[in-house]
Amino acid sequence: MGVIDHLIYGVPSLDEAAERLAGMGLTSYVGGSHPALGTSNRIVPLGSSYIELLGPAPFAADRWVGWMVRDVVLGPDAVPMQRVMPDGTVLSWRLDGLTAASLWELDPLAPVRIAWDEGVPLPGSVSPIGRLEAVVFGPGRLSAARVVLNSGREVVLTG
Repeated sequence: MGVIDHLIYGVPSLDEAAERLAGMGLTSYVGGSHPALGTSNRIVPLGSSYIELLGPAPFAADRWVGWMVRDVVLGPDAVPMQRVMPDGTVLSWRLDGLTAASLWELDPLAPVRIAWDEGVPLPGSVSPIGRLEAVVFGPGRLSAARVVLNSGREVVLTG
């Protein structure tokens, strides 16, 4: 079954989304870039999981794109991936179950399986601001995430 590694929130502008979410208490840090995909991200750290703000998205409004689970067996066709952090550190992992032509076309009900390479720290473990409490699925898609901040306040992110 695995555990939720992270939720992917596609945004047209990383800076604007980061500012808007910070106003809700969902602060993030610069994650880095995915050179092969032409995208960058920001991480909302939630301990054992995180919300990935991914952009620039090819749509006008923020929305949930997909989700990933870890602690599962990956198949032999798992795809190696990497991200370059602002300090130049390269984080690497493998993905399995990535059946869409792009991350913008993921099936929002079916998780992609991820395995972080040996020694790679979980992105959500860097100064966590809270924890992922619940994920809500609406008609045919991921529709919301409920986060409990370290202060005890709850935030629901929809999209």
